Amino acid sequence: MGLFSASQISVDNKIYFVCTGNICRSAYAEKSLTHKLKSAGNTVNLNIDSVGTHGLTGHPMDQETATVATENDIPIRHLGKRFDELDSEAKPLFLVMTREHRDYVLKYDATAAKRVYLLSEFAMILEMLAEKKIKVDSFQSLISQVAKYRSAIPSGNYADIADPYRCELEVHRRVMSSIDKYLSTLSEWLEKVS
Repeated sequence: MGLFSASQISVDNKIYFVCTGNICRSAYAEKSLTHKLKSAGNTVNLNIDSVGTHGLTGHPMDQETATVATENDIPIRHLGKRFDELDSEAKPLFLVMTREHRDYVLKYDATAAKRVYLLSEFAMILEMLAEKKIKVDSFQSLISQVAKYRSAIPSGNYADIADPYRCELEVHRRVMSSIDKYLSTLSEWLEKVS
């Protein structure tokens, strides 16, 4: 199939991962995706960051999450940020951990409807694009293709990623493993647009 134009969706070359406190899931996702792209030699011009809907501003990554990151050779230097600290003019792709986070983003930015996805949702749509052999030539065209196929998968098929905060290390390992599975799919696509 041919390339798809991105003209109808305005998106900056930014990905913001969103969770609640910005010290576990979104912090890990930011650091893990950055690590995956650098390890693969990817040179995509993309700003990857993370925030929390109720972010613990200035707090480091949760200790259990940091342990999992260290086990996976992922840098752990991180300071939590709140969603309301973002540049209100920015038009990033928001990859959120739960439906509650998606609703929060849309409450603050109603124009983000085609730019906010559950991380699991985005990865499942990317897998569908791969099956259909869809080609993209830029980050913007990738977002447009995902938006185009969004309704092809029932929303009940997407999984929220549970908050491991204050849970034992094994819970953090399971949660971060599921995040890494979704990020592997995403990083493969980002390598195509670098």
